[in-house]
Amino acid sequence: MRIWLKKYTKRFLCQKFFLFLLIALPFFTYLYSYAVHQKSTKVKVGIVADRDNVFVREIQEELLSKTGMITFCEISSEKDMIQKIRKGDLTCGYVFPDTLKKQYENGQYEKCIKQYNSEGNAFFLIAREAVISSVFRVYGRQMLEDYIAQSGLFESHEIEKGEISQKYKDNLAKQQTFTMEINKQNFAKKQMGDYLLAPLHGGVAFLILLAGFCGLALYRKDCGRQIPFAVTGKWRREMSLFSIAVPVVLMTISGIFSELLCGITFLTIKEIASLLIYDIMVVLFCDLLSAIRVKEGVIWLFALFYLCISVLFTPVFLNLSVLIPWAHVLSYFCLPYYFLNAAFGGVWQIFELIFAGTLLFLVNIWRRRRDCYGY
Repeated sequence: MRIWLKKYTKRFLCQKFFLFLLIALPFFTYLYSYAVHQKSTKVKVGIVADRDNVFVREIQEELLSKTGMITFCEISSEKDMIQKIRKGDLTCGYVFPDTLKKQYENGQYEKCIKQYNSEGNAFFLIAREAVISSVFRVYGRQMLEDYIAQSGLFESHEIEKGEISQKYKDNLAKQQTFTMEINKQNFAKKQMGDYLLAPLHGGVAFLILLAGFCGLALYRKDCGRQIPFAVTGKWRREMSLFSIAVPVVLMTISGIFSELLCGITFLTIKEIASLLIYDIMVVLFCDLLSAIRVKEGVIWLFALFYLCISVLFTPVFLNLSVLIPWAHVLSYFCLPYYFLNAAFGGVWQIFELIFAGTLLFLVNIWRRRRDCYGY
């Protein structure tokens, strides 16, 4: 097998198209990240609020007056703000309802403010802190004013300043009276900021999948030339896996090097495990397709179609499932969907990745037991 390993590695490295992808990935990734980092690091945040509501207007004015890294701007409508976030014109956005103060006074503190942000964007966390602090200041000040007015302290000469200070401190600093949970709504994005990892992860995911199709096309080409028939013994049935795994591993190494070259330290245990499971899924998926006896050209047509579907329905570039909810079902047929969700999601997304990989593995075993390729 060492001979075959050297042979296949040499064959793929000698292919101009594949070698170009291996070299171009880290090169263009570095240039792209360098160009992005040269841009201003200012965070632009949209605000949709009712100008006729006094409480909401005060919060809006508080945010609009902020200067520095975060720039808040007023947006006319929620729909317009969503479009700007999708285009990359805004980092994130907030919608303040006109009933905000009434909800707080009635003890309803959860999901009162809508937050829209692009997935993988770390800057929205900074903007969120600014929004929370402004809401605390405005709401805490109004609570203090209401408290003073209702207590009649101005009618008495004996004003307990310590009591007022403690009330303000409890509501503003310790956050004992007021808490807020923002209702997040995420959207896929098309552009990248300093810490937006999704495009890099997405590019690596799609190139790994393309590498798998390269291996599959080469295997079908070898089958037409009767090369796999020359292999005897137990390794004969594994030639398809072997020819697909070599380019996948090479592209994975190139992808990891590309992200490290950009100074992105994303290689946590979760990301490494997700990447390894995704590699296995690509190899198993292409191996299943190898059982279909078609010409090399048909393989490339299917690869082009499958990659286009993956681009349209995965959370990296377009993600039409956000606009068309019923189309979300198509995402489950796209391998990059599981990897990207696991890379940026939580436990459930990792479970989805493992479940999909296990299902592919079981189907592959079942197919191999039924079909010995007929060679």
